[in-house]
Amino acid sequence: MIYYILFLLIAFLSLLEVFVGIKNKVIPFFFILATLIIVSGTRWNTGTDFLHYQRLFDLIVVDGNADGVERSFSLVSMFFMVFKYVLLFLASLSIILKYISIKHFKYPITIFMLYYSFLFLSFDMGRMRQGVALAFCFIALLFVFKKNLPLFLLFVILGFLFHKTAILFILVYPLYHIRFKKKTLVIAVAISFVAMLFHIDVYLFQLVTNLPLLSNYADYFSVDSQFAGFSFSISNLRRIALIIVFYLFVPLKNSRNRLFFNMFAFGTIIFYFFKDFPVVSERASIYFCFTEIFLIPQVIYYFAKRKMVKPMVISFVLIFAYCLAYVYLTSSINNDDYFNKPYIPYSSWLGGDADILDFILLLSLTAIPICLVFYLSDVFKVKKRIVRKAAHG
Repeated sequence: MIYYILFLLIAFLSLLEVFVGIKNKVIPFFFILATLIIVSGTRWNTGTDFLHYQRLFDLIVVDGNADGVERSFSLVSMFFMVFKYVLLFLASLSIILKYISIKHFKYPITIFMLYYSFLFLSFDMGRMRQGVALAFCFIALLFVFKKNLPLFLLFVILGFLFHKTAILFILVYPLYHIRFKKKTLVIAVAISFVAMLFHIDVYLFQLVTNLPLLSNYADYFSVDSQFAGFSFSISNLRRIALIIVFYLFVPLKNSRNRLFFNMFAFGTIIFYFFKDFPVVSERASIYFCFTEIFLIPQVIYYFAKRKMVKPMVISFVLIFAYCLAYVYLTSSINNDDYFNKPYIPYSSWLGGDADILDFILLLSLTAIPICLVFYLSDVFKVKKRIVRKAAHG
C-alpha cells in the first residue's frame, strides 16, 4: 500500500504541474524528498540486496575485511558504524543529488514520478550503491550540457567510487558531440533486437572467452537461463515502442533531447545485444536508458506546445498507467533469499509497521493541501498583475 500512496501523491502533483501549473515547486518537492528519504533510508529487511549490504557492512565494520567492496561504501560504513545510518545517508545522498539534476528540466515533478516508478524502487530501495553512482551521473549530465569536461569527469569518478560500472558514463560526453541521424540509431536498435533473437552475444562470447581482458569478468558474462527465451517479453518490446514514440514526438533539434535520445538508443542496443548476460545488459544499459524519464515528458510537451489538449490528456493517462504498472511489478518482487528481502510488507527501523505507515501517510496527505494553497496563491498573484496592467492600460 505504501508504494501506491507515494506514487499517487507524486502523480497528483504531476497532474497539477502539467495541466494547471505550479510556480512554486519548493514545497511540493520538500514533501516528496522528505517522504522518499524516510521510506528508503529507514527501511529494514525490505527490498533487493538488503541482506547483501548488511553482510558487506558486517565484513567491513565487524571483521575489518573490505576486499572487493568499493572504497566509498567502506568509508561510509566505517564513519557511521551503524548499518541503519548508512542506509539513511546513502538514501539521502542519492535522492537529493537526483533532485538537484531533475529540477533543471521541463516538468520536473513529472520526471520525478517517472524516476520513482523506474529507478527509486529498484535502486534507492534496492541496489543502493549503484543508485548513488547513478545520482552522481545525473549531476555529471548537467556538465555535459555546459561542456565542462573536468567537472563532468569529477562526478563520473565519484560515481565510480560507489559502483565501478559508472565508468561507462564517460561515453556520454562523446555521445553529446556526435550527431547521429535518427534513422541510423533506429536501424542500429533494430539490428541489436535481431541479434538478441538469435542469441548472437553467446556465440561471440564463446569466441573471445579466452582473452585475458575478459578472464576476470567471466561471472558477468554467465548466461542466465531464467532470461533465455523471453525475447518477446514486455520488458524487451517496450524499449522498441519507446524508441518509436521518441522518434515521432520528441524534437531532436534541441541538444538536450538529442543527447537523451542518443543515450537511450545506445543503452537499448547494449540491453538487447547482451540480453543473455543480464548482469551486463541491465547494469550497463541503465546508465544510458535512464534518460527515458527525461524523454517521456517531452511527449506531453510536444502536444502542449501545439495546444492539442486531447492528445495531451491521453498521453498523460498512458504515462500514468505505464508508471503504475512499473510500481506494481517492482513492489511485487518477492525474493526472500541469501541476498534479498521482499518489498512487501514494508518495514522500518523507526518503529512498528503501522506507526511508520501512519506517519508517512500523514506526511503525504499534508503535502496535498499545502501544495494547493501555494498554487492558489500563484493564481491570485497572476490575476492581480493582470488587473493592475488593465487598470494602467
